[in-house]
Amino acid sequence: MYQELSEDEFVAKLENVAHSRWRMEFQRYYASDTTQPRYQQWLADGTVDWAYYDEWIPYMEKLRAEGKIVRRIKVVDEPLNDYWRFTYAQVARLDAAGDSTRWLKRRDLVFDLFPANDFYILDGRELLYLHFDAELRPAGFSLVDDAELVEAATRSFARAWNMASPHHEYRP
Repeated sequence: MYQELSEDEFVAKLENVAHSRWRMEFQRYYASDTTQPRYQQWLADGTVDWAYYDEWIPYMEKLRAEGKIVRRIKVVDEPLNDYWRFTYAQVARLDAAGDSTRWLKRRDLVFDLFPANDFYILDGRELLYLHFDAELRPAGFSLVDDAELVEAATRSFARAWNMASPHHEYRP
């Protein structure tokens, strides 16, 4: 089944996982971040606005305490562009809170087929796709629960996870 989701439905899906949510990020930047004052501040002086994460870090810690697994693979080009250097500057704290992050060089992502869009695998049962417009602004969400597609994406994610560098080992 393929189903378009509203933003509220998307958030509810993420918040109601039973045991895991895995994400692959393929975009070269995210306009939802690059248009924010916190990004401009970081570009100007390298200061990270940690207040932005006042809710996220405790939420990740809560999921970890509940035994839920959060994994994220960031597929990047090297050398990192400004956006990914901005992100890299923040990931250690997020990773420590339970948002387990690995980095994978785009050129190394030739061993498998992946969707063109970022996606989440929720509890190994559903694929949640993130859609973007030409300017890489969020443009919608869709849900797929086809068992074959979910299984294929899960296998591909697992291979990518094993190839990717844990954040504490990654040196851009």
